[in-house]
Amino acid sequence: MKKTIVHITPFFHPSIGGVEKSIEILSMESVKKGYDVHIITSYLDNFGSRIQRPSFEYYHKIAIHRTKHLIKYGFGVLLNNLCKIIKKIEPNFIHVHVYRHPHTLQVIGKISRNYITILNTHAPFPPPNEVPITYNFYYSIFDKFISPLYLLMFKSIITLTEYDKKQIIKRGAPLNRVITIPNPISHIYYENCTCKNMVIRENINLENYKDEFIILYAGRITYQKNLETILYSISMLNFDIRKKPIVIFSGPGDEKYVSKLKNTARKLNVKLFFTGPLNELELLYLYKNSTIFILPSFYEAFSLSLVEAMASGLPVLSLARGGPEYILGNKLKKYCFINNYDINKLTYRIKKLLLNEELRENISRLCQERAQMFNPKKIMNRYEKLYSFLE
Repeated sequence: MKKTIVHITPFFHPSIGGVEKSIEILSMESVKKGYDVHIITSYLDNFGSRIQRPSFEYYHKIAIHRTKHLIKYGFGVLLNNLCKIIKKIEPNFIHVHVYRHPHTLQVIGKISRNYITILNTHAPFPPPNEVPITYNFYYSIFDKFISPLYLLMFKSIITLTEYDKKQIIKRGAPLNRVITIPNPISHIYYENCTCKNMVIRENINLENYKDEFIILYAGRITYQKNLETILYSISMLNFDIRKKPIVIFSGPGDEKYVSKLKNTARKLNVKLFFTGPLNELELLYLYKNSTIFILPSFYEAFSLSLVEAMASGLPVLSLARGGPEYILGNKLKKYCFINNYDINKLTYRIKKLLLNEELRENISRLCQERAQMFNPKKIMNRYEKLYSFLE
């Protein structure tokens, strides 16, 4: 008899984000393994707009239940009819995503008593200066007064990194219930896909730039990502082996910020392209045909795009603290992690990589080796062991 898994998350397809993408990949792997998978989510996207899709539909054999919200504040929602939908499904396992989010409180009590309920934290422990004051106030109240009892209600608590694990235990999670399982990336990055020549959005034909260096960032294009850092670093390069590298920013973007970045690139005389959101094959093509991937944000809870770049064999550089330090591991950190947000050091590392093909090849190999731990098949095997243990 098929077992059933439910994922409860504030937002899901067609919303775009790291949490949404990781749940989708895990759900698709679960379907391949023979599980029935249901997603219970809001009928809004993560910007607060109504999703123009049915309240119930199948997407890649995943059943999606979209419901109205009782309350929405920022990225937090309370979902309407949650208990009713769960009772109708009668799942074997329930995953509730993102620690501290209001909807996670809805499973405390009747649901957590009657079903095997698992909290996926998604590493929400940014430095205080990275979030608004109101969020910091909410976090401190939640951690002090709610967490000690709340965290006892889950049969298991899944963290993305060892740092994340320490933080959740510090807030009252029982040590014997906490397990670290990182987010998976798509299977496409572990297959020998042939990336034929593509014309990416805005008519970017990389064949026209095959004799030039390409610096890539992929992910959400928002102020928090500090993408100006890449532009300033490229403008500071001073060597004449080839022309100055071109820069590609790929992903959904804040229009005002995109406009600001275009103006900055123009002033700095940096050739900059925006692709907008891409599908997986287009992204893989970009990763395979770029020279360096750079993650310039101050902090990232995880970073699927960093793992995707590594799995594609693309050398990476990261200034971001948090999840990326765990993703890189000790071997890669000495080559790829820039501490203390040092832009001069970033410029030096870019130059060193561009001028040393042997170093790029060495880092490419190390990246692919490290990225094996995020293979969706391996991650799914770890979840199945957890399910067997919890039953």
